[in-house]
Amino acid sequence: DEAVVRPSGRILARMLDKVIKRTNADRIHLIAHSMGNRAMIEALQTYVLMHGIEGSRETFDQVVFTAPDVDRDYFIEVMSMIDHVARRTTLYASDNDVALKSSRML
Repeated sequence: DEAVVRPSGRILARMLDKVIKRTNADRIHLIAHSMGNRAMIEALQTYVLMHGIEGSRETFDQVVFTAPDVDRDYFIEVMSMIDHVARRTTLYASDNDVALKSSRML
């Protein structure tokens, strides 16, 4: 639900912070699908605010956005703020995504 995405993203950022601090993980991969991308974007923005640009640089090995239910212009804008948090960022999207077309109509 769109109303809980922002708070969920902030909770996810705190959880990721704990995982990073409590483990010796060499590589952490994040993947989100559809509306989950909104929570992941919020989490990454929050993580950058918590640690600054240098403190969050390449924290994650890969961040994968699959079929993001996010406005294109917003996605481009937000990526310029968070693209440094991962060594690799991947976007999977299709102009023929029926679910996303339906979401835009609502």
